[in-house]
Amino acid sequence: MDDMIQKKMKARADAVFYISSARRSSGKVRDMLARKGHDPSLIEEVVNELISDGRIDDRTAALSIIRSRKGSKAESSAALIKRMKRLGIPANIAVQAVKEEFTSHQDDFENAFDLLNLKFSSKAYTIHSDEYEECNKFKSRMYRFLMSRGYSEGVAASAVMRFMEENETDGKSG
Repeated sequence: MDDMIQKKMKARADAVFYISSARRSSGKVRDMLARKGHDPSLIEEVVNELISDGRIDDRTAALSIIRSRKGSKAESSAALIKRMKRLGIPANIAVQAVKEEFTSHQDDFENAFDLLNLKFSSKAYTIHSDEYEECNKFKSRMYRFLMSRGYSEGVAASAVMRFMEENETDGKSG
């Protein structure tokens, strides 16, 4: 058998084995094949064949990542795009998947607000509006938390403000 055909079959076998254990992006498959020392032109050919065969589906992988980062693991749409690119999903597919799941800027705000409710609602009732210093520390903590999840300054500030408005106590009850 021709040496090039054998190399291609080996590259394809390595790729199929790699994707058999978990859903992998085209970028991750390319990286793995390159680490194994396969020829770059063969890598592209094998990956494109696997995409054509439906064995690699970057869109499905992207949507899976987005859905796995909901609730207490929520991230902003920008952070999700960065995550997907790090995981080897092409930028255009990552952006399109986020557009499908997040229809507007409001979705980022709602996700941020929901995340605050999940993470901080039990602590909110121990902070009273008349405890200015404690209240500011609590707001700063929530703001930093949202910023660490990739939310913009405006979204983080608005979500914290709404959270505090909806959870404010006057310090006189209880």
